[in-house]
Amino acid sequence: EIFDATLSLAPLALGAVVILLVIAVLSARTTMYSITDRRVVMRIGMALPVTLNIPFEGIDGASLAEFSDKSGDIALSLNNNGRIGYLVLWPHARPWRYAKPEPMLRALPDPHLAADVLGRALAGYVQPKTVVIPQSSEEPMRGAALAS
Repeated sequence: EIFDATLSLAPLALGAVVILLVIAVLSARTTMYSITDRRVVMRIGMALPVTLNIPFEGIDGASLAEFSDKSGDIALSLNNNGRIGYLVLWPHARPWRYAKPEPMLRALPDPHLAADVLGRALAGYVQPKTVVIPQSSEEPMRGAALAS
């Protein structure tokens, strides 16, 4: 009796697996990641594509995970300037990071190349900073801040 009940649910379980497989294939075919000199751009979504611009100033770090088939994922840890909701990122969000979601560049065929490009772009990015020059008591200050 238990076997019959389990066997009757098998077609439903198989149907759910097929639907998830189709969603995974469509998601992989419609996703595009771009790394520019100032941001990471994620174009995700199947029926309603969404473009996420993640400026380098919002990225605190990145981590690489490589798999046995030589593919890999790059997770981006964001600071408070670059916060994005988990449901907006799904399935391109790092698993189990709900409170502070991390976008992931998923299933990269050559993750080391992507990590190298991202690393060089992040290293070459110079964030504008304000430099305050202390005012001397002898001369009045003409400009209080300089952009470098």
